[in-house]
Amino acid sequence: MFEKIKKFLLGLIIGISATFIFEWIIISNEYLKREFWDHPKKIFGLHFHHSLVGLIFIIIGITFINKNILKFFLFFGIGLGIIIIHTLSDGHFVFIG
Repeated sequence: MFEKIKKFLLGLIIGISATFIFEWIIISNEYLKREFWDHPKKIFGLHFHHSLVGLIFIIIGITFINKNILKFFLFFGIGLGIIIIHTLSDGHFVFIG
């Protein structure tokens, strides 16, 4: 049980850290901020937020649920960390806008 919690917390820390760094790089660079934050790129008129990457990590984790439960907890933690930080920085829960 402790190993599962440890993997989940490790994943959560990785997801939170990676998203925080990703957003910090974009916000601190004027060109990147203007191109990707202020005027996000759209595909078929839709803005795909990076919290969608978190959902993909969770789905990948689910594929491991019967094979390697520790990988499930790691990927689930990463995905949840990405979604948490993105939701806090955007001010609302969104995947596609």
